[in-house]
Amino acid sequence: AFAPMNAQEKSDIAASDDAEVGGYFSQFRPAKKWSAGLQLGPTFYNGDADNFSPGFSFGAHVKYSVSQSFGLKAYGDIGTLRGGRENQKFSNNSRDEDFNGGNQDPSEDTYEFTNNFKDINLVAVYTLGNISFLRPLRKIQVFTFFGVGAIWSDVTGSFTGLDAQNFYGTFGREFATPLDNNGNEISEADANANRGLIETAETGYNGRNFTVPYGIGFKRSFGKRLDLGLEWRMNWVRGDNIDALSVPI
Repeated sequence: AFAPMNAQEKSDIAASDDAEVGGYFSQFRPAKKWSAGLQLGPTFYNGDADNFSPGFSFGAHVKYSVSQSFGLKAYGDIGTLRGGRENQKFSNNSRDEDFNGGNQDPSEDTYEFTNNFKDINLVAVYTLGNISFLRPLRKIQVFTFFGVGAIWSDVTGSFTGLDAQNFYGTFGREFATPLDNNGNEISEADANANRGLIETAETGYNGRNFTVPYGIGFKRSFGKRLDLGLEWRMNWVRGDNIDALSVPI
């Protein structure tokens, strides 16, 4: 048997439905569209002069969140990269005093460099586990990112002693400036006539290169206005001069 529903019963059911819908989405919190912050940390170089010689960088970023899961982040850094070849990690070669006619496979020598750099980057950020609209943002979030950028390098490197004499003898003034033991530049004629005058062979590079930054990180939210995080970022650089050691190979 069916009985007609009165107005009060219809009203009670409608109110109940509204309460269920409200409870269903009550924990949903839309993403904040804009955020900004600072970053700082050590830098490490992976290349021809990859001794463990950490540098340091600091910078700032701004992020636009399309949703709780996806965002775009622009950031820039100022810092230093350092490296050397005194204790190569990726080579079993012995000391190569003759530089093998241009062979720059990793070998142990006296080369050291410092790169004072600036970079800018734009990356897409994906936060794992934030797709659900049925619960608030997790306090601890894991994210990945990938993008494009550019680095401006101002690099100085040097060989010393016998390595300096052999490097200059192999590659000449096109790739190194010969200096005496007082740090004064030696003329090309004098350097060619007497290699023993050379105490330092100084290399250098100043320029811009395209980069591809990518990495992973995690952060923890402390209230609605503060996040603290830790991330690992690798920057692939389209160029071979950020260590000022780019010679024919």
